[in-house]
Amino acid sequence: MIYMYDVEKKLFDVLPGTEYQEINNPLDRKLLITEINKSGLEDMFEYSSQEIFYRNLNMSPHKNIKDTANYLNELIRRKKEGYSGGLANYWFIRLKSSNKVIGTFGFVGFNRRENCVEIGKGLSPSVWGKGFVYELLGIMMTYAFNVLDLSYMFSFTQIGNVANIKSMERGGFKINKFIKDYEDGIGKKK
Repeated sequence: MIYMYDVEKKLFDVLPGTEYQEINNPLDRKLLITEINKSGLEDMFEYSSQEIFYRNLNMSPHKNIKDTANYLNELIRRKKEGYSGGLANYWFIRLKSSNKVIGTFGFVGFNRRENCVEIGKGLSPSVWGKGFVYELLGIMMTYAFNVLDLSYMFSFTQIGNVANIKSMERGGFKINKFIKDYEDGIGKKK
């Protein structure tokens, strides 16, 4: 891959979370960020097969491990080809104590002109309400602003996803606007 800007190279060469441990006590960290690959397939299927995980995602739960493998392959394809109008990269979120995959997050649609990126995340329902989202948001923001030197990052969520909205606000995000519906980067109306 040919990179036009330093930020593009860092998006693929610097693993999120490594810089975060420099400013936070590594002993306090509960999450580990790793490359997304087939090693996390079974753990990913475990939470992707739960209906509650998809209640705000406009998708159906995975019926079998092949569904999860297909989705994982799609994320890997997006890393290579881009997504939502720009570069994309995705990572696994793992528990540091066990190396178990408990979710994924991604930076998608990197916009060179505005120096911004859309973020997405999904955490296993088994860890909801345990504060992991705040550590993850800290990792994401440190990576975005201290490593990639982005101007801003943004996220979309459904207005009914109150838990996500509240956690994002507590994590430092502000509601910019409410959108009745929108089209994602591949033209699907949400």
